[in-house]
Amino acid sequence: GLFIFLLDQSGSMSGHPIKVAAKALLLFLQSLPAGSYYQIIGFGSEYKKYDETPKQYNSENIKESIKLVESLVANLGGTNIYSPLNDIYNSYKIYENIKLPRNIFLLTDGDIDNKKDTLAIIEKNSDNYSIYSIGIGKYFDKDLIKNAGIIGKGNYNFCTDIEGLNEVIANEVNNASSPYISDFNIISSLDKENLYKTNSLIKILRKNKVNNYSYIIENKEETDNKRIKIEIKYAENKKKKKVKYLCENYEIMPKEI
Repeated sequence: GLFIFLLDQSGSMSGHPIKVAAKALLLFLQSLPAGSYYQIIGFGSEYKKYDETPKQYNSENIKESIKLVESLVANLGGTNIYSPLNDIYNSYKIYENIKLPRNIFLLTDGDIDNKKDTLAIIEKNSDNYSIYSIGIGKYFDKDLIKNAGIIGKGNYNFCTDIEGLNEVIANEVNNASSPYISDFNIISSLDKENLYKTNSLIKILRKNKVNNYSYIIENKEETDNKRIKIEIKYAENKKKKKVKYLCENYEIMPKEI
């Protein structure tokens, strides 16, 4: 997958919290699946992209990133999660060529003023970016961390100390690397009739997620009580297995609205 790490470097993270967050990030970097891409962004009052574009996961890049993480300190002022998220969501050209599930890992003590706006932008983009939020230390906003993970269609965890990190990191990397389908295309017997069709903008569909397509058709005799043929083609991507291309066929009845 594509893993974007948002690391809180605000002043409130000084001392033990930044040590826990840095240790968590190191564990993440060493646990990513082969073939992944990753990017590290620090934030406080402003945000700083340590990687302007995602890096390919390989030994050389990981060694370089580990040195970077080991040198990070909490010196970026206040806590503004909204701005780096907004930048990620609007950086289409940077991410569009990486056709992998997009994961944002948020590591923060989670105490912000614009919580409502931050959760709203997470929800708006949750079909294309999954949020995995991790509350660091003892004084983080549990409500923010929990809702970010739920609304962001990822997961959430609370980490008060380094001892509990190993299990959390293993679980979250595993969750973010779940099977998915891509390259899917839906062909209907109605397509040739030039009828209105709404396509979901989701490019990749993860396990246990829902994707909706709909057609609006005129109530003509030729479509009344007539079954519509649907053909679905997609690529199935499973862990440690080759990509498998599949095709399924269905017949459905139109539903009157």
